[in-house]
Amino acid sequence: MEWQHYTNLLAAIGCRRSATAGRIGWEQEIQVDARRIALWLIPARDGVDARLMARTDVARLDAPASPALCRQLLRANAFWSGIHGGAIGLRGPDTVMLSVAQRLESLDACGLQALLERMAEDARRWAATLHGRTPAAPKRAPAHGLRA
Repeated sequence: MEWQHYTNLLAAIGCRRSATAGRIGWEQEIQVDARRIALWLIPARDGVDARLMARTDVARLDAPASPALCRQLLRANAFWSGIHGGAIGLRGPDTVMLSVAQRLESLDACGLQALLERMAEDARRWAATLHGRTPAAPKRAPAHGLRA
């Protein structure tokens, strides 16, 4: 059942995207704004619901990560600063990656598309920050569901 829901989600977002904006292949990878995002399913087990996992490389560093950069990434994880509940860290000594897990049953095609677009935007802003550039403002204001 969960595999069917997962593959239906992938097919639904693949059908919504034009050939140039995104593609889904056998590798369960989608491209959002020129950023490859790998997707996979973690099946339900031991009372834990099935999860959809998404991962993308944010930036390749010119040198192994410094202690200051590691602290910056730890702070981002501790306060979810600019990662919308995801996790940012190192893959190897010089690649920063962003990953997100979402309960599979809570997702529909629109929710998955929004998650992937937020993830691509977060990765773009973090890449700019890590390379010493001022990140551009997000393409659209985030919808936090709060009113003042």
